[in-house]
Formats: sequence, C-alpha cells, structure tokens
Amino acid sequence: MELVRGLPTGYRPDFCLFVETGVHYPLVFLELFSCPKACYLIDTHLHKESHLDLARSFDVVFLAQKAYVEEFSEALGRPVIWLPLAADPEIHKPCISEDPFDIGFCGSITNPSQMRARRLKRLAMRFDVRFKRVFLEEMSLFLGGARVLFNDAVSNDLNMRVFESLAMGKPLLTPDVPGLSDLFSVTGRDAELCVYTDETLVSQARLLLDKVQESSEMAS
Repeated sequence: MELVRGLPTGYRPDFCLFVETGVHYPLVFLELFSCPKACYLIDTHLHKESHLDLARSFDVVFLAQKAYVEEFSEALGRPVIWLPLAADPEIHKPCISEDPFDIGFCGSITNPSQMRARRLKRLAMRFDVRFKRVFLEEMSLFLGGARVLFNDAVSNDLNMRVFESLAMGKPLLTPDVPGLSDLFSVTGRDAELCVYTDETLVSQARLLLDKVQESSEMAS
C-alpha cells in the first residue's frame, strides 16, 4: 500500500502494468484500481502455481516462458500471450578485451552438485573456462574476453542470458528449450547459436572453438 499512498490525491491510472522482478509481495492495491490491468510474469518455471494465482487478478497476461502459455490459457479461460525476454543494446554489446579465454559464463552457482556447475566443470577440464556473477556493463566487459559463451537453463526456461549473449556478438552454447527455435535458427548452416545436450556438450564447445571464423559469423 506504500505505492498507493505515494500517489497524488484522486489519482486514477488509465492502465496498470505489473512486471515481475523476483521480489514477491501482496498486490492488494490492485483492488483499488478499476482500469485495465496487465502483468508480465518471467520466472514461471520456478513459481508456476503462485503465478497462476496472481494472473487471475489481471485482464491481460504475458508470460516470458512459452512452455506455460497453453496451460495458463486453459486454466484462466482466456488468451495468454507469450512475450520473450530481450537484451539492452546499450549495455549488452561487443566489448574488446586484452585477456581472452575460451568459454565464459555469468550467473549464479549455488552448489557443486548443481547441473550447471557439473557442466562447467566438464568444460573446465578441457578448456579455459571462467565464470562470475556480475551484471550490466561489468558483465559485458567480463564476457568480452570469451571466445564462446555458455548458457544453462535452471528448469527448461528461455532465459535472458540467451538474448544478452547474442547481443554481444558472441557464439552461444545453449540447451534447447521451449521457444528457442521459434526465435532463432538452431540447425544447419544458418544456425544462429549452438545447441548442446549432456552427451554433446564438450564436442559442441570444441567445434565452436576450433572453427573461429564460422563461430564469429554465427554470432553476428
């Protein structure tokens, strides 16, 4: 309610848009507004049930994860719109580094048994792999030194890392997830990124690193 108290007396919005930030709190103020309301829910792969409950309070629902669009539409009895994530070209852009290395990753690693930790360890046994948890311009500067960028999905999600990596002009090694092939070419000579499985992780990484020119053309 702090948000509502900060509004001018008598304020009546024409439209209300709620964008999930990862911080969860009761949206009790929605009942005070009679205008059309829309929400953009991002981490549905982590909070499906709570997102479905939340979506019932909105007139228009956008989901970042295509995998849940049909399920939400059936549960709500109305259309739900897939709205993929994106990158900011002012931040996620090619950066020149004087400290090049093979494979870079930006993201959280919570424990050694985590899937992405195990995958990075496998790659690090064969290549120069570096990872950090940094954001915005610092992330672009760090990843600017990598010849190939690595992505891992927490739960079959099309995450922001895909869009950020490609915006930086780097070859991307990523798992196949719902929605990926709707947006990018993932096979053949026109592939815009390189899809891996646990069985092909190392071989796909080696392919990208061995064919520097082709990898650079893929990223561009």
